[in-house]
Formats: sequence, C-alpha cells, structure tokens
Amino acid sequence: MITLPLRLSGYDVVGVDLDPASVDYGKRLLAEAGLDDGALAVADLRDLAGELDAVIASEVLEHLSDPELDRALASIRAKLAPGGRLLVTVPNGYGWFELESLLWFGARIGWTLEVLRIVAALRWLKGQLTGGYIDAAHPSTVAHSPHAQRFTLRSIRARLDAAGFAVAEAEGSVLIAGPFSNLLLTGFERLMALNARLGRRLAPVAAGFYLVATPSPQPGAERLAQASRTSRNEGTTLRGMSSRSRSSRRSPPQGV
Repeated sequence: MITLPLRLSGYDVVGVDLDPASVDYGKRLLAEAGLDDGALAVADLRDLAGELDAVIASEVLEHLSDPELDRALASIRAKLAPGGRLLVTVPNGYGWFELESLLWFGARIGWTLEVLRIVAALRWLKGQLTGGYIDAAHPSTVAHSPHAQRFTLRSIRARLDAAGFAVAEAEGSVLIAGPFSNLLLTGFERLMALNARLGRRLAPVAAGFYLVATPSPQPGAERLAQASRTSRNEGTTLRGMSSRSRSSRRSPPQGV
C-alpha cells in the first residue's frame, strides 16, 4: 500500500489498480486515516489526465508477460513529463526470496509449521523478545498474481534501457527475505539493519532491487511507443501503479 504513506507525507499521489478488491481495501485504509479515498481508483495508468512527475511500479513488472511488459514500459514513458522519473522495485528472480517461497509454499513447509502451531509459538516468542514489533500492518496485495518474469539486476536494467529509460540509480533491497526470514528475523532491528546494509553492498545477489530511471532517447523506443499506442486494441492494462501529477505540490500531511 504505497498511496497511504505518501499521502500522509503530503504528496499528491493517485494509485491505480485493476483489481477492485485491492482498491476497495485501500480506500478503506485511506478513509480510516482521514484521507480522500478518491486517491485510489480502478483504472489504467493511461486513463489519468496530463503528464506525471513520477510513476511508481512497485512489485508490478515481474507479473507481466514479455509483450505486456514492453507495452507497459512504453506507456509509462509516454505519460512521464520531461525530467519525470520511473521508480521500480522488483524481486530478484533467482534470489533468496524465491528460494524461501518455494520451500514455504511449494514444499508446504509453511503449512506444516502452521498446523503444528510452531509459527504461532515463534511469533509469540518473537513478540516477547522484540517488545511487540509490528511488521507490515497491511498486506501488500489481496489479489493472486503469479510471477511471469525472473529478473536479475542486470536483466531489469537491460529491460529498462531497451524501453528507452536511463537507469540513474540501482541498489539492492535486503540480502535475505521471505517467509522464513520474516518469521525468524523481522523485529530484531539490528539484524534487520545488517540485512539492509548487506543488500545494498551485495546488490546483484540481494533479495530485490530498487531502481530509478528517466526517459532517454534509445534505439527501439519508437517501436515501443507504437506498441503503447496500439495496446488498447490488444487489451493490455497496467496494474498496481502509483503516480504523481505534474501539477501537484507537496501539501501538509492530512489525517492522524
């Protein structure tokens, strides 16, 4: 849920998603915080009026097929104002998170630990040791959308470059992440800080990647722009995006 913290920080942000359940959930969170729930909409990024200062695609691109990804990046590039930025977060498709997820969900180790109430016991113990640390008060999504891409740091940079973006910044998120790591480590702040430092230092093998990119003339960009212009006829849509209007200004935080 990106829109909520950014709105609370005073940014003029609009969140769009094509999953009605996710948008309804987000609207409830905004209303509870005293914010305008009109900041979230079941809509396509291309439906937003005007140019945008920034587009945030957080944990989105890995869910798109190759043709969808090409058209999505072309559409984002077309919507950005001169000097606008694309902020991307994607998981390392061959990293620690994928391994933990395979063991937890694929091998059903997580289900076994839940049934044996080991997960509940460990969460109680961790709560006692950390003083009741609360992680991820809200789920990142309420929709099921499998990964269609497995990015490395090199491949996501190459994909952005091919779409007509220049990567200005790139770093790793954390070194290890996933259901096991979350169960055992989250809440122990020194370990979490060390994990983040190692992720930044060892970016190619981090669990995920953060990138900042700006539009730049590139060979093939016109081809992708044409793909964007024709994508509506082919039914491609952009999901889970947040954007900031070019005409926006930072305003005092609202709500509690």
